[in-house]
Amino acid sequence: MAKQSGAVGKRSLIEVGAGGEGVNNFLPKAQLGVKYVADAVNFDIDDAGLLRSRKGFMQVYAGNIHSLFSHKGISYFREADTLKSIQKIGPYYVAATLRSGIPTGRQRVWYVPVNDCIYYTDGVITGCIQNGTSRQWGIIPPPLPSIRNAQIGSLKDGTYLVALTYSRSDGYESGTVGVVRFDGAGGFYVDYVASSDPNITNINVYVSTRGADTLCLAYSTSNISGTFLYDGTGMLLSMPINTMFEYPPLAGQLIEYFYGYMLVARENVLFYSEPYRYESFRYESNFMVFDDRITLLCSVKDGLFVGTETGIHFLQGTDLPKITKYSVAGYGAIYGTQERGKPFADVVYCSSRRGQCKLSTGGTLENLTDGVVYFDTGDYGAGYYREQGGIIQYVATIAQPDEEGWDEYEQRIDIGIALPSLGMIDNVADVGLPIFQVSATMESS
Repeated sequence: MAKQSGAVGKRSLIEVGAGGEGVNNFLPKAQLGVKYVADAVNFDIDDAGLLRSRKGFMQVYAGNIHSLFSHKGISYFREADTLKSIQKIGPYYVAATLRSGIPTGRQRVWYVPVNDCIYYTDGVITGCIQNGTSRQWGIIPPPLPSIRNAQIGSLKDGTYLVALTYSRSDGYESGTVGVVRFDGAGGFYVDYVASSDPNITNINVYVSTRGADTLCLAYSTSNISGTFLYDGTGMLLSMPINTMFEYPPLAGQLIEYFYGYMLVARENVLFYSEPYRYESFRYESNFMVFDDRITLLCSVKDGLFVGTETGIHFLQGTDLPKITKYSVAGYGAIYGTQERGKPFADVVYCSSRRGQCKLSTGGTLENLTDGVVYFDTGDYGAGYYREQGGIIQYVATIAQPDEEGWDEYEQRIDIGIALPSLGMIDNVADVGLPIFQVSATMESS
């Protein structure tokens, strides 16, 4: 049943009372019945099967940009070799450059806000946005000190250990690259080198007592290269070092925050920071290895979803070193398409090799389009979650479409779709909505 809403003989949009479960391009059109529709463009379909025209948009910045992210009213993006921000100030949108000189390319930038920081990486570089500026994520430890014998002092003949750290203006302390062992008596000189990081304020010298394995703070000075004489006098050795062999994060293709840990996925290895020390990693112990390159990394309240090129896993628990891993899908997640839904801590959407998926607490994976909507898969893409007019949607764009692997899952129906394809999921109706169009030609008698 449709109502005439235009002039005689003109093409007009109609109100459709069917198709409440969205598009279906697996079934022949003759078998769609009242449950599905075949085609539509720039329309949303609500639970009752009614059409809603999608809203338009306005341009606020012109440029070849990518890796858009928004947090607390400020958006961040990459343009050429720069990282920029844009925010609305009064009636104007004001852009600012946060970092320049980034290696050129189209590497996707991932951002994770924690407290007053936004940590980011693109697989090549890392950084942290804090107080409107970009700084180094973590502190590169100082090089090993040079130790020289001194013919003065009260140290007994024996073996001593020496290590150096840097401290930042906010009090955060680096790790060490190693420990120097020195055999001598009387005293010794420690030569240290200043950091080029403008945020470093102090150089710290740690030494051990004779024959001991524990190093304690013996001297702290400003960030200027110099020499320290240790002769057994001065500062009491009472503050042991607690950042031994900690390093700043490696650049990775994905990052995430999870119950006091920062996570970095680099190829097929998932590294995690020291607890509540988001800029310090122990690479010799804090890691997990997966069979393939990690393409999805997103936490929920009771665990962590990790997708690879060939499978999706759930790491159940909140104590990361004791977490339990099991498989939730035998097909891979498409890199770049993950996006949080609502409730924010409970739901994640992503595109997979078999369609659009909803991931939620308890390790639940619901494939929303498998066997209903076909669209080309690919190597990477981007996801977006939105709520508009009471309709909840997950939008995904997929680049480099690749049909490999579909025939082993489903017998598919080929249709023509302009690429890159656009998939939409209505969470309320559990339907998949790629680009489609609903229209009719009405003739009045």
